[in-house]
Amino acid sequence: MKVQPTVKSHRLLKQMTPNKKSRKFINNFLIVIFLLYLSNSSLANCLGDSHLRVCNLSGWHTIHGKGKHQDIHFTFRSQKHSSATPFSLEIQPEREGFYRLYAENGEAVDIILALSAPHHRSFTFNPGTVYQDIPGSNNDANADLRVKLVRPRNFSSNSYQGNFQLLIAQTESGKTQKIDFSIVLKIQPKIYIKQLDDIFLSNMGVSPGQDIVGHEDFCVGGSGFSQYSVSLSSSGGISAGAFVLTGISEHMPYIASFSDNIHRSTPSIPGASGRIPGLFNRSAPEECLSNNARITITVPSPFWERANESKYTDVLTVTVTSQ
Repeated sequence: MKVQPTVKSHRLLKQMTPNKKSRKFINNFLIVIFLLYLSNSSLANCLGDSHLRVCNLSGWHTIHGKGKHQDIHFTFRSQKHSSATPFSLEIQPEREGFYRLYAENGEAVDIILALSAPHHRSFTFNPGTVYQDIPGSNNDANADLRVKLVRPRNFSSNSYQGNFQLLIAQTESGKTQKIDFSIVLKIQPKIYIKQLDDIFLSNMGVSPGQDIVGHEDFCVGGSGFSQYSVSLSSSGGISAGAFVLTGISEHMPYIASFSDNIHRSTPSIPGASGRIPGLFNRSAPEECLSNNARITITVPSPFWERANESKYTDVLTVTVTSQ
């Protein structure tokens, strides 16, 4: 899943210099729709019968990686001969004996599941544990399945899923129901470029026949994705893999390259479109505490040696896109 690319530009050799009847009809129409909705919802998504049932828990439930916890609202009923009957609850995970959500890349996220039921027992579930003697209800009583991430994470994917089964049983009659449900965790991908500044180049100390080389280290970080792509573009355009520095009346070609490792000696050069070949692994969270990428600028000696002006500039734009 892609998000809006993060774009950061820096300048090379830069000098620092956004009517009543109709109203009555509409009101009546809205009331009719509202009443029909209430009537249908009371019968929707219920498993069980009038004696033992759970409503609005089966199926898919989406949560987001924000806040301390998120609640899945459902109702339960446990009664016999119009008398509330105690029941037991257990939640079984699909595998491994843990409450976990999984991404397609295999990454697992541990979660905590807890029951929150006003005027009834509340507790945290543990796999393999049956919770007994929960007070029943003659009517559909409100409850919440509280979902909490075990700890903050640096997510490498934008979607995680886990499948579970709730077992409810009346303590006295032994009547049981099984409710299958899934929890999907959605992470909004975020990608950042930080610590990217201007690059100043000079031929001072560079001998004829040597290239002028400079670089800028920065950080690519974020969450909700594992890999990213990089593209370079220039206000002067690109031709045959080279960008252009601009003087007052003449131009000077230069080569821009990228590396996702500041210690790597062989950076990647963009193709004709400016895109750097391949994908790169994200190694930093949103905070970007240290630099993990580098832009290298090379001005070949034949070009700078023929220069007739003292200053040339260009604006190079670095675009990173989550994958």
